[in-house]
Amino acid sequence: MRKGKLRSRRGISVALLLILFGTTILISIPVATYASPISQTPKTTNSMMSESIYREFSERRWDFRSCEPQFTSLLALSSIRFSNDVLQLDSSMPPDLSPFGTPHAPIDIDDNTDFVTQGWPGNGTVEDPYVIAGLNINATATGGVAINITNTDVHFFIKDCWLTANSTSVIELNSIAHGRVKNNTILQSSRGVVALHSEDLTIFDNLFYEFSWAGVYMEDCSLSSLRGNNCTTCFIGLHIEQSNNIFIEDNYCTDCLGGIELYLGCEYITTHNNTLVSNEVGIGLYLDCEDNIIDSNNCTLTNMYGIYALECANNTILNNYGRVNGIDILLQNSTSHTIHNNDCGTTTGLIDAGSISLDNSNNSIITGNHVENSFICIEATRGSSHNEIANNTCFLYLGGIVAWYGAPYNTITNNTCDSQWSGDVDIFVETSSYCTVTENKCNHSMFNIVSIESNNVSVVDNLCYETTEAGIWFSIGYHVLIKGNTLGNGSTGIVLEDVVYGSVLDNTVSNFTATWMGGPTGIHLTNAYNSSVVGNHITECNVAIYMEQSSKCNITDNTCIDNQDGIFVVISNFDIVIDKNYCHLTMGYAIIVAETYNCTVTRNVCTNTTGLEGICLGVYDAQCDAFWNEFRLSDIGIDFEGHKGVITHNTIKDNELFGLYILGLLDVNVTWNIFDENGQNVRDDSVQTIFDYNYYSNYTGVDANADGIGDTWHPIDGLANNNDTHPLMYYPTSPTWLEAPMDQQAEYGEEFTYSISVVTSPKSAPISEWWINDSQFVINDGIISYALALGFGGYPLEVRAYNLYGYYVSGTFTVTVADTVAPTIIGPDDFDYIVGQVGRWITWIAEDHDPASYSVTLDGIEVMSGAWNSTAENVTISVDGLSVGDHTFVIVFLDGSGNANTDTVVVTVRLEDFTPLLFIAGIGAVAIVAITVIYLTRKKGSGE
Repeated sequence: MRKGKLRSRRGISVALLLILFGTTILISIPVATYASPISQTPKTTNSMMSESIYREFSERRWDFRSCEPQFTSLLALSSIRFSNDVLQLDSSMPPDLSPFGTPHAPIDIDDNTDFVTQGWPGNGTVEDPYVIAGLNINATATGGVAINITNTDVHFFIKDCWLTANSTSVIELNSIAHGRVKNNTILQSSRGVVALHSEDLTIFDNLFYEFSWAGVYMEDCSLSSLRGNNCTTCFIGLHIEQSNNIFIEDNYCTDCLGGIELYLGCEYITTHNNTLVSNEVGIGLYLDCEDNIIDSNNCTLTNMYGIYALECANNTILNNYGRVNGIDILLQNSTSHTIHNNDCGTTTGLIDAGSISLDNSNNSIITGNHVENSFICIEATRGSSHNEIANNTCFLYLGGIVAWYGAPYNTITNNTCDSQWSGDVDIFVETSSYCTVTENKCNHSMFNIVSIESNNVSVVDNLCYETTEAGIWFSIGYHVLIKGNTLGNGSTGIVLEDVVYGSVLDNTVSNFTATWMGGPTGIHLTNAYNSSVVGNHITECNVAIYMEQSSKCNITDNTCIDNQDGIFVVISNFDIVIDKNYCHLTMGYAIIVAETYNCTVTRNVCTNTTGLEGICLGVYDAQCDAFWNEFRLSDIGIDFEGHKGVITHNTIKDNELFGLYILGLLDVNVTWNIFDENGQNVRDDSVQTIFDYNYYSNYTGVDANADGIGDTWHPIDGLANNNDTHPLMYYPTSPTWLEAPMDQQAEYGEEFTYSISVVTSPKSAPISEWWINDSQFVINDGIISYALALGFGGYPLEVRAYNLYGYYVSGTFTVTVADTVAPTIIGPDDFDYIVGQVGRWITWIAEDHDPASYSVTLDGIEVMSGAWNSTAENVTISVDGLSVGDHTFVIVFLDGSGNANTDTVVVTVRLEDFTPLLFIAGIGAVAIVAITVIYLTRKKGSGE
């Protein structure tokens, strides 16, 4: 038949690399001339781009990957000067450096008393500090510092001064407590303010300009604050070293190598709401800085890093704003950081080198950040592991979230990535094993999720939409899992290439119809080994599932509806299994197997395949077995033009043209199939095809001996002039239960019957035998009963109903024999007797299949009990000797299953019958006497 649908899709990896990495060559272009990513819609492919070129440019751009850090602090980078490429967006006016104040010689205070002896106003208290104010001190001529204060614990205030020096510092504070430095202009030295071994210092609202080392240098200090300072054109704006509990707030640093720097074991320092513009590094943390908070800072136009942590731990970086930086936030050789709710990237149309990056950094949480217009939004690289990248938003990028260059055991979860067609890939995993990508939402890119050369990667429960190339793409890896994802609208949904032990499970794929690499597919496997495509739901694709050059793979339990083609297997070998799939409303082939060997197509249901081909199963130049399938309501059930195979136990019915069409030089056995009401049930234009024991709805022979096999051969249409020598009169299928057998309960000692039956129809073979697995039961015509009396307990049973062809339906259930009925009791009615009479008895007769014991109570007190051995044993008790009155006898009979029954007899004991008459006579005599006395009394009274 027609082979026009055969198409090969080899060569995916090279083309993908060209598409994926073709644009990265642009990173060598200076920032000022880089084209906006928004204008690149759709992305174009550079066919000359290779993976080696990509890696060369990538490593060149990411300079921190190509060498270990060569510094322990930015202070060591004295040879680095500012890049001319940094875009100057700051529009503020240059600071006013004009001298002001009263000229004064340098000041040297060695202890508290010097404030008094030198005549500085104030008394050193917090309410009235010593004040040094309004001075102009130029110490360049002396070579010393402008103000030196040492060994004081009184309160002092340095304010409103103009200060400069050419020494190591302008103001030096050593072993100080309670100092304030405010609103000074401090210029052009090595360091502006040096604070050593001090506490409770406040340095605020000062201008530091042109310092070759640092505007503020603070070492071994605590409980201090730096607020509102302006550090311009300094090597480092604010340098904090080996200090703790420092608050750095509202400072402005610009044109510095480093804006704010924490160094050597700083801890519990809060850096809040600072503005850092046009520096090489905005905020840096170096060497064992821990438990610090970097909060709500503005880092923009840094040539290297907005916020940088090197060999640090347990810091929190949150609520910061970064734009047009080399990298907005970089952790290097660091661990256990929290990076939360930062706003990074650029809105100027430029693409920076990266936004949030982890280099050899572990156990950190990157969550809730917004990153836009970046080369890469969030990155884990070079040994970064066990990080959680969650709940971030990435917008306008080339790469959204990336784990590469050996970054294993990272979790990428619940992020939103939308490149707006500017990007190559939303989530990218390369040479990074054991990563988990879950519950992300990916939109508008060439590729949503890509994994290359990575093992044990799981991509689970993601939402992937709007791709120009592929939704999820795996290349070169083993033990990979793609499960529960929803993909729609693009060229290809899921791609596995050169993957071993890959699992594609329970995904929903729809509307992949654009052209890519020879034809779009819902799920595409190339050179896969021992991989599974199971439980997926695929709709509205050109091809639902496409497999090529693969072996030992299975395609199972998938639902393919309303696709151009359903399942397409080509150029594959060794144990390909297509099992239990449902293909409906395909326009070409429901299942096609071509140039493939050792393929099994079994238990599939293919219906309503119409259109240009309209074939449920097409086999071309292949070795294929097909059994237990259902092919119906299509143009052709099976089009077999292969080499060798077995076609057996299939139901092929209601197809418009052919049920089965066979062509070629074949070795095919066609047995035990149903060909029912097809346009032409079978056409055989082949050689060496054997037909035997099939059902044909157009068979006209009879079955005189009622063995279910026609008495004459059935001729097969076609050039082969073939025959079926044993045509069947009924469907060669197993019976079905009218109602599946269910667990039953039988009463101990009673008869038991249970009736089961199968569905009957004119085309179903009659039942010839009933079978049950337990000889203690018998089954006749579907009625199950005891063969002998059974004891208590459960009896697991299997029953089978065999038809004429030996097919059977099996059912399992359990009969539980139990005693649920209480004993029956026959006892006397209530009675009475006269006190003193003897020979009175109560006798009870009880019956049960499993008697156990009894007990008798008299007026609530047990008076008799014992074993109840058999139903022939009666229980008798004497009632002699009871006192006058009512007495209640209660007997309880208990069987072996705990069922109980009771009987109650009330015995009344009364006095002799004469006793009441004498009692009445006595009462009469007393009445006569009483009346006489009353009469006499009244008479006597009247005589007086």
